[in-house]
Amino acid sequence: MGINLGNLLREYPVIIELVVLLFILITGYGYYKHVKITRKLKKQYGTDVINKETSKESVAELKAANRIIFGGVLAILTIRLIGVIIYIE
Repeated sequence: MGINLGNLLREYPVIIELVVLLFILITGYGYYKHVKITRKLKKQYGTDVINKETSKESVAELKAANRIIFGGVLAILTIRLIGVIIYIE
């Protein structure tokens, strides 16, 4: 007697689009962090003295930004695939 998720998504396809938009924003935030950290590392690379601790922190932040981007893209593709499967049925 509950609501069937497939029927709900067929009747209101905008729900999938809103979830995808949310993940697009998350991926954009990851890209923004990636560009910001990359610029910071490029500025530091040109100097004579490179602070190893700052560099390690920046590399860790860069890895986190890359994971955010990868996770967001993977989530977008998965949700779009689910949407296509639901619409085909």
